[in-house]
Amino acid sequence: PAACIYYALFFVWSVGCLYFYVAGSGVISGFVVGAYGGSLAGNMFTTKAVVEMFECIATSKEGEASGCESNPFYTIYPYLFIFISLALACISLYLLAVGLTKFEALYMITVFEGFMIISGAISGNVVMGEAQFERVRALDQLYACGRVSLAEASTAARLPQTLQSHFQRRFIIWVSD
Repeated sequence: PAACIYYALFFVWSVGCLYFYVAGSGVISGFVVGAYGGSLAGNMFTTKAVVEMFECIATSKEGEASGCESNPFYTIYPYLFIFISLALACISLYLLAVGLTKFEALYMITVFEGFMIISGAISGNVVMGEAQFERVRALDQLYACGRVSLAEASTAARLPQTLQSHFQRRFIIWVSD
């Protein structure tokens, strides 16, 4: 049930990003492209599922099967998950490329990575249940990493304007001398 709620909220997030991309200003539109691309890149639970299937069919040192009753690679699911993983990776990189045409790399990659960390942490914990045995402190540290990355994006967005005005003042002083 938690995964279904997560996917419903991710669908709302996707619709919201599409709306702000179309209706937002240039700054909002560019930010949303990077944020959504990072969110898609962070949702690589399909890759994790395929890795789990590989572990399932792996053999131990004694030659015994590790844990599957039947080989999941005789079904369509691993191939479907591999295709979805590749499609999400390509779409997220395309969105990053679109964002890089509108903003500087320092800003856009920071936004992309910040949302990738946050999205990956949430989807890994909610969908794959990776945090069920983790201490709360470890989860807080992971969340803090995403917040720091987004704070860096905020700083990077202001930095070029500050440098630009500094160089304009220097140029005016140089020309007037």
